[in-house]
Amino acid sequence: MSTAKYSIFAEWKLLANLATRERVEQLAALMMRICGAALGYIIIALAARATTTQGFSDFVLLMSSAALFGTVATIGQESILLRDLPLVTASGSHAFRPLVWRSIRIAGGGLLFFALIGVFYGYHSFRSPDAEMLALLASLVIMSGWNELNFAVQRGCGHTLPAVFVKEIAWKLILAAGLAIVVLCKTHTNVTVLGWLFLVALVVPIAISSAFLVRHWRHAPQTGAGTLPELPKPSGWAFFALNFISQAGTQVDILVLGFMTTTVSSLELGAYYAAQRTVQILYLLPYGAAITNAPRIPLAFSEHNPWEIARLSRQISRTVSSAVVLAALVLFFFRTQIMSLFRPEFAEFAILLPALALGPLASAIGGLHSLVAPMCGLEREYARARMIIFAIGTVVKIGLASQGWLLELALFNAFEAIVIAAVGVLMARRLTGVWII
Repeated sequence: MSTAKYSIFAEWKLLANLATRERVEQLAALMMRICGAALGYIIIALAARATTTQGFSDFVLLMSSAALFGTVATIGQESILLRDLPLVTASGSHAFRPLVWRSIRIAGGGLLFFALIGVFYGYHSFRSPDAEMLALLASLVIMSGWNELNFAVQRGCGHTLPAVFVKEIAWKLILAAGLAIVVLCKTHTNVTVLGWLFLVALVVPIAISSAFLVRHWRHAPQTGAGTLPELPKPSGWAFFALNFISQAGTQVDILVLGFMTTTVSSLELGAYYAAQRTVQILYLLPYGAAITNAPRIPLAFSEHNPWEIARLSRQISRTVSSAVVLAALVLFFFRTQIMSLFRPEFAEFAILLPALALGPLASAIGGLHSLVAPMCGLEREYARARMIIFAIGTVVKIGLASQGWLLELALFNAFEAIVIAAVGVLMARRLTGVWII
């Protein structure tokens, strides 16, 4: 009996030693991102029930516009912070203040500019635009960009779990609670009320993460003007292009469909968005694993250890792609029931779910395909390649949307994801000399 107890104890002790703090933190961050994606699904389902079909289509455009323009409004500064702050922290450099201050200045101008771009798009795309809606959109763009910047500072300083909680869960919990109250009251409200709920939900967690930034700023040592140039010289415009492409790859379908008011009805727009947001849960698996490992990529590259990068990427490719396959099968077999949860009339568009699920599968198989090149000095070349893919893809998507071909649009997204993964893998091979999948 004692031998059996000792054996079991030894096995658990071995497992505990293998489950290092870093690995547990990565797993926790990934689970939080999955929970955040599930909350996003709940938010869309509640919003679809809380208003009319036309109101839901406007809310869809409001969220997509804020997500796209808000993220790219930082002009790539959050990616630069994610790349440079881990190096600053690991080396004990005193460059925190000048690095963050430079990013705040650049991102501030971008937020104001893209808030105006968002207003212009909203005026031409909303089914019922008014001054209050446009002001809400401008505010949401600024808040979304601010949220991205705060996340980069927290994550870059090593505070992974608080950063992920604020960015992925906190505001969604607040918004879901507000929408649940509206649904329980059994009164269809207008899209303006939903927009205000969205804005309030963003303000609260942003205030919390901003308090972290202020506290860290105060404790950071003051440095001379010569400290910042010692850091790697990043290409802000290349990271801006990559952020734009990354977000546009998710949002451009909805924004293009929003323009096609003559060929795409409010019902079709809402159904496509519901299917796309559901599939985003699958995208969060490879994205969450990749972004959690992002700070380790430049550190391994600076130590001339490409095999560590390959190990991380292959681990993601094997484990995450298996999980995506299982989730995609669930979406396929229960597609009608899932779409009906949003609105009963969305069930006729259920075939969009398995078609869109092919995209995250390609992304998962590619491992760290989207991060190795931009994190290790090839951000300009990678950005150019992605821009070419995006430009060609957007032209094709406009053509498909103009004909109202939703299924073909979904299948083209899968093809585009395969091309993107292949380009990232080939560029990583050229850079590191090893295959990352």
